[in-house]
Amino acid sequence: MPLCPPAAIHMRREGLLIDDRTCTGCNKCIAPCPVGALTMVPRAAAVA
Repeated sequence: MPLCPPAAIHMRREGLLIDDRTCTGCNKCIAPCPVGALTMVPRAAAVA
């Protein structure tokens, strides 16, 4: 998807797949979603 800078959104036969390992949480996909299906779910910060 061109709206996703890290390319975390992939089109599949079943629908969209969002790779949570790649998603940076930039929120650029939220507003353009034509059906309002996307929301951000908070996740715990990772400790390196």
